[in-house]
Amino acid sequence: MVARTHERYAQVQELRAKSLSLNAISRELGLAFRTVRKYANATSADELLAPTFARSSKLDEFKPDLTRRWNEGCSNAVQLYTEIKAQGFTGSRRAVQGWLQPLRGYQEVQQEPCPPPKPRRVTGWLMTHPDRLDTEEKARLEQILARCPELINTAELVRSFATMMTNRDGHLLDDWIAAAEAGASPYLATFATSLRRDHAAVQAGLPLAHSSGAVEGTVNKIKFLKRQMFAAQTSTFYGPESSATPDTLHVLSPRSSRVSQSPFSHAAWHRLRSVNLAYVKEEIIVL
Repeated sequence: MVARTHERYAQVQELRAKSLSLNAISRELGLAFRTVRKYANATSADELLAPTFARSSKLDEFKPDLTRRWNEGCSNAVQLYTEIKAQGFTGSRRAVQGWLQPLRGYQEVQQEPCPPPKPRRVTGWLMTHPDRLDTEEKARLEQILARCPELINTAELVRSFATMMTNRDGHLLDDWIAAAEAGASPYLATFATSLRRDHAAVQAGLPLAHSSGAVEGTVNKIKFLKRQMFAAQTSTFYGPESSATPDTLHVLSPRSSRVSQSPFSHAAWHRLRSVNLAYVKEEIIVL
């Protein structure tokens, strides 16, 4: 298995170096797309062979509390699972039991350090108004910015973009684009370049109170009805035993069909969030 993993990793990286797409590599090697993506995103073959317990999981942020409760004498997996579930844990009880298994036979274990936040969570903090962050989130974000100065410029650009959208300051768009293109994040620079290509439309849309949210909400509603009709037709055609039911089809969340009250189309804001998530994944330093 180890030799096969190293061989596949070398093959994928070689084809990737030739600028082949993941779909093309998948067809060339006869591998599933997700498998090819996993090998393409790995930094080394050893990363793919890393043991499961060394990888991140939903239990990571609760491990300090579990360790503390273990040292206090609580070794009941069901009780510990109930406690962390009340704190927001969404995993299974089996995950808690598996983590406790190596601790059996020890009365006290060393406290694990607090795990670093996930890039998606850090991105959420950057995209949230500072007044809406609680004390702990503000402290964690300040620690991250202190350890990773490259994100300071990103945070400033994100907040200035949000202020520009909220206050409808379309006359500040050129200054923001120039600052983003000269900033530390290549992803924000690409985003700024895309805004420059649609400069006239963006600058005209920023100062207006109108939004494309009503149109987008109507389109989402039409898609929702279309999926419902497709499910009904599929069920009728294939019979009652068909697995194509509304429960097995992708259904838009109610939130996606709401009319946006933003003065500017929220597509730009979601695009900004995605480029920030990509940059945070590259630049964040483990605390």
